Amino acid sequence: MLGTVHANVTYNKTTSENIFKKIKEQEDALTDCVKTDDQLAYHKNFTLLNSRKEAINYKYEKIDDVKINDIQERASESILKNIISSTIQRLKDNSDINNWVYTGLNIHKKHASLKCEFCKQPLPSELIKELEVHYNNEYTLLIENLKNIITEIEKIILSDLTDLSPYLFDDLKEKYNLFYKNLKSYQQQHNNLFYILLKQIRERIKNPFTNTGKVTTNLGIAIGYNSEVDAINQNIIDNHNQIVLNYDTYSNNAKEIIEKHFVAQKAISNDLILQESELKSALDEIDKLTKTEIPTIETDINTLETELKNDKIAINEFNSNLVKFIGRNDIILERKTDSGYQLKRNGVIATNLSEGEKNAISLVYFISKLKENDNKIEDTIIILDDPISSFDSNHLFNAAHFIKDYFKNDSTEKVKQLFILTHNFYFFSLINEWLDSKDSKNVYCIKTIDKNNSRQAIIEDAENAIKYFNSEYHYIFSEVKKYCDADDKSYFQTHTIANLSRQLLESFMSFKYGRKKLDKCFDEVKDFEDLTKVRKFVNHYSHRANHGDSLKGFNDNIFSETDKLVPLVLKLIEHIDPIHYNSMLARLNSA
Repeated sequence: MLGTVHANVTYNKTTSENIFKKIKEQEDALTDCVKTDDQLAYHKNFTLLNSRKEAINYKYEKIDDVKINDIQERASESILKNIISSTIQRLKDNSDINNWVYTGLNIHKKHASLKCEFCKQPLPSELIKELEVHYNNEYTLLIENLKNIITEIEKIILSDLTDLSPYLFDDLKEKYNLFYKNLKSYQQQHNNLFYILLKQIRERIKNPFTNTGKVTTNLGIAIGYNSEVDAINQNIIDNHNQIVLNYDTYSNNAKEIIEKHFVAQKAISNDLILQESELKSALDEIDKLTKTEIPTIETDINTLETELKNDKIAINEFNSNLVKFIGRNDIILERKTDSGYQLKRNGVIATNLSEGEKNAISLVYFISKLKENDNKIEDTIIILDDPISSFDSNHLFNAAHFIKDYFKNDSTEKVKQLFILTHNFYFFSLINEWLDSKDSKNVYCIKTIDKNNSRQAIIEDAENAIKYFNSEYHYIFSEVKKYCDADDKSYFQTHTIANLSRQLLESFMSFKYGRKKLDKCFDEVKDFEDLTKVRKFVNHYSHRANHGDSLKGFNDNIFSETDKLVPLVLKLIEHIDPIHYNSMLARLNSA
């Protein structure tokens, strides 16, 4: 029910006994320690692997309701205003002619034209005066006011809201989604209200002598929107960030509650309190019976220790580690009756061991010998030089996780320093994944160089592409995203991004749709309106289609179109698989 829990202890019989002891020391009632499924699910959120979240450095912005009210009032006043002038009836009755003549009059005034710029006939001064009376200051002022209000309204139209649910702790998501839904509703109402107002204003500009109707206002929408913004910012984002700040406290408390739950549940089902009482009585009896036999037992122990003084390998630990490493228990190490050890497979002497099996046995033997002579792992520097030679992929996986569990897991036996050298990129990726964080990834490359006609080796920092990406696909995705986010794009980036975009889509879509050819994959996509643009872009610009024309200059279309088309490549991936797309973004953010 709990899934994979991230714990900093190894759970075994001793651990359970210590937890049970703590319950009794704190005088907690066993029944109080047992939690409901809902309570366990809540605490689980702070114990699962990768359950830690980042702080959200974002707040939703409120609407300036005073400004909105002012715009609505001025818009209403201008729309309802009647123009008093000596009007020309034909212009008043025909708004298209009216607007055309008004524009022409302003053009002729601007250029001080004495003749009609359309028909080249002299302009009658009486006509100009008549038009100026028609288009008086009141008319001009109204038009300018309405155009200014349009500019102000376009600035207060709300853009799409950012959905923060993927970044929140699970127990905050339900309440956040409710607030977010209400916020989007207010956003749509707000925008719709002003879209209608814009339509009314443009209609009035088109027909200045016609009243286009009363303006609908609703200040309650802005108030409601701001209320939801406060609710999300204060009740969700602030609470989330507070949990992030005190995450370790939440996590440790949750682990302790879960530990006590399972121990108490088992203790109640097995009536452990009664069993402990009976065990104590039995131990007292045993103590009485063995007091006279202790000297004999000590003598026997000394004799055995003398016989086994050269026996340096802990057989059980070796076999346990070997099973963990190769994933099966058919090969074991047994102590011979006379001296030494013998490898057996299914009860008989093991022969024809594979190279992988030999290497696995060697590595397990090496690790088993580390604790000889009371050597402390935490004070030891370990170097593993390509420990996976001749291993298949299954053994590579087992080797990586065996090394991780033994040397680097949260335990009391962390190695002081661990060096791992390898030629195998898959093995490197497995090791690279469980390094603590990107800041502590000490990854280097050993290169051979020719210096003074002599072959030499140097050590240098590995490139970021190797450090932070497990595959070429991850790297290409990051380059395409980086191009989209860049403010200043060089010609080199613009000229090569189509190739990267095609490689990205070939990898993603061939896996998604099981097709070998990209064009066939495109045929599978549904309901993506810009599919034709993306298809043409990666086909046309990813390779030279104009043959020798590139010798004559540059393709101007690359600069004008690429900046608009590359973001559509990422939008297509998001459209096909939003979960994968958001996971990739999260991966890039953590790199």
